[in-house]
Amino acid sequence: MFHVKHELILTSSHRVEFEERRSRFIGVAFFVDSERAFREILGQIKTELSGATHYCWAFQIGLGNTKSHGASDDGEPRGTAGRPILEVLKGSGITQCGICVVRYFGGTLLGTGGLVKAYTEAAKRVLAEAISKPWIPGDEWQVQVSYEFHNLVLEVCRRLRVEVLEETFDESIHLHCFVPEEIEEDFVSHMVDTTRGQVVLNKKE
Repeated sequence: MFHVKHELILTSSHRVEFEERRSRFIGVAFFVDSERAFREILGQIKTELSGATHYCWAFQIGLGNTKSHGASDDGEPRGTAGRPILEVLKGSGITQCGICVVRYFGGTLLGTGGLVKAYTEAAKRVLAEAISKPWIPGDEWQVQVSYEFHNLVLEVCRRLRVEVLEETFDESIHLHCFVPEEIEEDFVSHMVDTTRGQVVLNKKE
C-alpha cells in the first residue's frame, strides 16, 4: 500500500470500455493479494459480464523481490491477449493487481496484430485511469496510551509519517498504526520518550 522504489498497488477497482472495429472491449483492473482471490474476482466478472466471447487476463502478485504472474488468451490466438496484458502490467510498476479484458465480438476479424493492439490498449487505458499508491514495506503496530498523551503520540505519527489506521477509546487510547520498516526504531524510541515510558507497543505478527 505504500512506497518502495517505484512499486505501486491499486487502491480500488477500475473499468474502461471502448470499441475496435465493432468489437466491444471492457478492461477491468482490480486489487488482489493471492491467486485464489484473483480467480474469485475473475469469476465475478464473468458472471456480471456474461455472454462475452473472451475473458482474457493477466495478474502480477507479490511485493518486493517475490512476484508471481499468470496470463490467459482465453481462446484468442496464442500470444495475442494474455501476454500483451501482462507486459503492460509488468511495465507499469503496479503489483497486487489483476486485469481482465472482456471482448464481445463484433463480427469483424482483427487479425493477430489488431488483437495485440486492442488488448494492449485496454490494459494501458485501465491502468492509466486506475488509482494506485506507492508501497512501503512495514508492519502494523498497536499503541496503547493514556488520554494525557493522545495529542503527543498523534504528533509523533504525523512527524514520522506513520499512518493511523484506527483509533479506539475506552479506559485508555488504542491506536492501530502502519509503521514503515525504515523508521521502526525511530517510531519506538519517540513513542517511549514522548510518553516517558508510559506506552504499550505491540507489533502485529
